[in-house]
Amino acid sequence: MSKLYKVAYNQLYIAKANKTHDVDFKFTKDENEYTHMIINTYIDGTEHTKDIVITREPVLDDFDLEGINEILKTNNIKIKRLEEKVIE
Repeated sequence: MSKLYKVAYNQLYIAKANKTHDVDFKFTKDENEYTHMIINTYIDGTEHTKDIVITREPVLDDFDLEGINEILKTNNIKIKRLEEKVIE
């Protein structure tokens, strides 16, 4: 799975980048209802975090999903699974 058709908020997506780096990411909403994509990459035991604002609108649309999929494609991120538990 490497393309998203919908977003699960506050759940952790487990992935790989470039077949070697472990990656996880999640989608959250802040107090203004902005959607953030928070990406953690683990390289040589060090965690690197990026927080990207996907939209300032209360609801994601197809354009936002295309942008998310472009981020995944550009960074060669391949989704392995979605964690069952919800993250607060």
